[in-house]
Amino acid sequence: LLAGAIMVSASSGFFAVSGRRAMRRRPRQGRVGWKVAARRACESSPSWLPEQEALKTLAAGHRPVGFFCLRVPDDPGKAITACEVRSEGDGMRRFHLSVADGVRDFTVQELPFSEGKLGGHLWDGGILMAAWALATSACGGAHHLRGRRVLELGSGIGLLGIALAACV
Repeated sequence: LLAGAIMVSASSGFFAVSGRRAMRRRPRQGRVGWKVAARRACESSPSWLPEQEALKTLAAGHRPVGFFCLRVPDDPGKAITACEVRSEGDGMRRFHLSVADGVRDFTVQELPFSEGKLGGHLWDGGILMAAWALATSACGGAHHLRGRRVLELGSGIGLLGIALAACV
């Protein structure tokens, strides 16, 4: 699964693994192609990145577009991971998130900017927050949110709210 992915660091506590977007840029190391650069990036993956089998389970037999990983800095455990898979339809985005009883599938539709402005877009923060809120690991939020009322404000098209309503 990670043979076509490159890890991109956005900040000290957030790492995203994205296949298609990162692969479009050629690496700066001379004449080495992007496939070689991706293979090298995967071979030197950090210990917190989930193993191939965990990522295959999360993809659930679908072709992944990319993986979003959230981790606590200096935590030796594995990152909380969400998987975006290919979806049919214009503007549709489909995600697999880990929950206590397996993997849940969520599909949302983004609006063109002319219709939805900033609220019609699915933000990476909403994807990561949904993955965190449903995660049952020690650093996940499922045990904090179960049985509580949650008011979700301002995460674009509302993947977080949809995920919480379905699972918490």
